Amino acid sequence: MLWCADAAAFRPVWQSEIEVETHRNGVRLRVKQGDDAKGATAALDRTLALMNAAFPDARLDSQLWVPLVPAMTNHLKDRHILAAAVRAGASHVVTFNMKDFPVCSRPAGVTVLRPDVFPMYLLATNKAGIVEAVVKMAAQRSRPAQTPTELAEWIANGICAPRFGKALATVLAS
Repeated sequence: MLWCADAAAFRPVWQSEIEVETHRNGVRLRVKQGDDAKGATAALDRTLALMNAAFPDARLDSQLWVPLVPAMTNHLKDRHILAAAVRAGASHVVTFNMKDFPVCSRPAGVTVLRPDVFPMYLLATNKAGIVEAVVKMAAQRSRPAQTPTELAEWIANGICAPRFGKALATVLAS
């Protein structure tokens, strides 16, 4: 998805607690997929460092979002996410954890989508930009090298956005 952000399809926003959760869950997932804990930790450290380097304005200072946490009404442990979204003026929160963001708890103008649905929305609203992002991403991949279609198939066979990968492959084939 960050390739899509790089192509200006959306503006990513995160904060320190989201980074901690991303790191913890990413390490856990990589270990579950067969990586050793040390390698998984190093990979997530590198990923987060690259994210912050590529999008230096994406990370919200805690002084901006922490004061909003008490006003959020979603699940207590995830109120920091909606607080950051509100402070940033974000239109979407992307998460697998839909149950902690019931519709009645969402601030006006904030939609909560699964990681497979959000890129489908981006593809529907900015097909040329998303295709451009995928072409650029494929051109950067070298281990293994992949065409945009192969990259779409790789996404389709993954766990995060298989429907998006299939839709992308269809768009690329047309």
